[in-house]
Amino acid sequence: MNQINFLNLPLPFQLVELFSSGIYIDYILKGGYIVILFQMKNYYVKSYYHIKKNKLVRIVVIDKPNDLKPFLKII
Repeated sequence: MNQINFLNLPLPFQLVELFSSGIYIDYILKGGYIVILFQMKNYYVKSYYHIKKNKLVRIVVIDKPNDLKPFLKII
């Protein structure tokens, strides 16, 4: 699935796509969130899991190389 199709999916379907087609890279803690990095076919995706709410709140496609900087020591 390409980036545009992924972005047009509702959040629950994006989550299904992440777990079925994405490759888990690693996570970082940022504020009250666990930010999880996934590699898709031709792009990377970050998911934001709110620790206190125990809930996934956002999924973002990385479109700038600088967005990967917190993960570079891992990749």
